[in-house]
Amino acid sequence: ADGARVVVARSRAVLALCGRGGMALIERPVEEVAARIAAYGDALSVAAVNTDRSTVVSGEAASMDALSESLQSEGIFCRRIKVDYASHCAHIDPVLPEIRAQLADLAPQVPALPFYSAVTGLRHTAQLDAEYWCQNLRRTVRFDRAVAALLAEGLSVFVQVSPHPILAMPLTHASAAAEGVVVGSLERDRGDLSQILQSFAALCCQGVPVTLKAVLGEGGQDAVPLPPYAFERRRFWIVDT
Repeated sequence: ADGARVVVARSRAVLALCGRGGMALIERPVEEVAARIAAYGDALSVAAVNTDRSTVVSGEAASMDALSESLQSEGIFCRRIKVDYASHCAHIDPVLPEIRAQLADLAPQVPALPFYSAVTGLRHTAQLDAEYWCQNLRRTVRFDRAVAALLAEGLSVFVQVSPHPILAMPLTHASAAAEGVVVGSLERDRGDLSQILQSFAALCCQGVPVTLKAVLGEGGQDAVPLPPYAFERRRFWIVDT
């Protein structure tokens, strides 16, 4: 219930910003992107760092258009994200008091499972209160640092639980050295149980230990090895003529 409240409060607040900004994904390191947007002053900001070569920028729509046109003319990949507002930048500041007020009475607890925050990029042990969710919307997302921390702990299986696995490519790139496994949960226009099961099967196919009883119930059983298929061979000898 608290999670739903956070989503609703943030979504309602962002509605007031629609039509005022934009965001774009740029396939370049954050240092290079920051240097390029410096000429735009406060109009553009680094919104997220996905990997060491994938950065998201947000800010004023007109400046975003100019930046996109400039990058594309140089052959640099730059794709506008399908939103008409700018999060993780100064555009968010006016709506933060409203979000704080609506979430002031949250009753968060310390996570029972290890939680790595894209706000800090580190393992987060504090309570996820109203201020945390404000900073989560305002500050630059350091997805790269959070993934690096997980990999350093020896974790390399990633399941993105979302309507569409938009972070699959950054996760695959970041975990390549560790031979990471990356799957989503749902996909665009495929939001039913069959897609969940297909994603579950993808984990099985990549050798990830899974518990089928979690899907099939107590009547199910874990996978058992099947005998190999007996190939029916026919020999075709080359005959010298």
